[in-house]
Amino acid sequence: NDVAIPLLKFFADFVYNRSQRISFEPNSPNGILLFKEAASLLKMYGETRLAMTQQIPEAELYAKKYKGYYVCMNILARALAGSYCNFGAMSYYKDDALDQALDVVIKMALSVPIDDLLGLAKLGTAYYNLME
Repeated sequence: NDVAIPLLKFFADFVYNRSQRISFEPNSPNGILLFKEAASLLKMYGETRLAMTQQIPEAELYAKKYKGYYVCMNILARALAGSYCNFGAMSYYKDDALDQALDVVIKMALSVPIDDLLGLAKLGTAYYNLME
């Protein structure tokens, strides 16, 4: 977890297409490759984290669990809004990276109790940004 969160934060900043700084030629596969890497990172972290069944003390819940969920929701929301990937081409070629990323992030979001989702500002904001 000590290495995973900074890596996730780096990737969240990397896929954030602030002021259209990420732009590829229309015939370039680089946007799809960037999204696929983000999706594989989300899938790997999400499945590993969701498989952990150990009890986490209430005081450490945000730092050990929800912080990673919050960053994953930000990664997916930013990658979807980045406008550098043609998701229609992915479905045309039967690439399931988008489906897998959505599946794991939605599972993470649904595993958070609604009281925690509303009580933690960063987590709630990331959730609603993703749903938007």
